[in-house]
Amino acid sequence: MTIHELIDHLAFAKTGAKYLDRRIAELIGWTVREEVKDDGTRQHVWSNPSGEDARVPRFTTNLQAAYELSMQLAPGQAIAVSWGPSSGSAVIDDQSNRVDATTPELALCIAALRHYAKNQRI
Repeated sequence: MTIHELIDHLAFAKTGAKYLDRRIAELIGWTVREEVKDDGTRQHVWSNPSGEDARVPRFTTNLQAAYELSMQLAPGQAIAVSWGPSSGSAVIDDQSNRVDATTPELALCIAALRHYAKNQRI
């Protein structure tokens, strides 16, 4: 999935989801491998960009994780987020690029990915 396809998925999402968190993680350098446990079942083990095994952050459902993502993808930029009963908005550095979504976490993820894509010219 390209960054632009992921942004579209996030924009149309009604709520955050683990599969969206995993797509974001892959995009920013996380890797996944399959391991067989002692009982024969298989499990996916994720590693962060530093190579350490870790749980994928809940970027799309946890405001702190979404904020940390935006800090990683837009270092040194001003970040603002707001929300109401059924929506959220986010801005990174430029008021003209406000993002609206169904949750503040989704809005912040979209804003961070858009900022990253724009600055990486993806």
